[in-house]
Amino acid sequence: MRRTTCTAHCAACGRHFSGDGAFDLHRRGDPATGRRCVSAIDEPRLTEATVAGYCAISGAMLDDGSPATLDPVTVWGFAANRTEAKRAAYAALRVSSRVSRGSGVERDRSPSPALRSTEGV
Repeated sequence: MRRTTCTAHCAACGRHFSGDGAFDLHRRGDPATGRRCVSAIDEPRLTEATVAGYCAISGAMLDDGSPATLDPVTVWGFAANRTEAKRAAYAALRVSSRVSRGSGVERDRSPSPALRSTEGV
C-alpha cells in the first residue's frame, strides 16, 4: 500500500501538508504585516489526508548529520479531495492499472482504435 508523505511543511507550526495549496489554506494574514497559522478546525477546506504519513523534508537531522524521516505524522490536505467518489475513482484506477503475472488477470493487448484504423496503410 502506498503511504502518504508531506510535500509541504510549515516551519512555524510544524504541520505537514499534501501540497502547497493545502499549506496556503492554513495561513492567514498579509505577508507585509505578518501571517499566522490557523487550525483545521478554523479552516473547513482542510482535512486529515492520513494520520500515518511520513515526512522527509522537515529539516530534522540525526546525530550523524543525515536527514531524519519523521514517521508517523498527520498529513493535511484539501477536504474536496477526500470525497468517497474521488476515493472510489482512485481505487478503480489503481486496480485497472495493476499488472499481475500468473494471477489470471489479463490485460487487453489489442491495438487501440486509433492504431487499428492505421493498420494496413
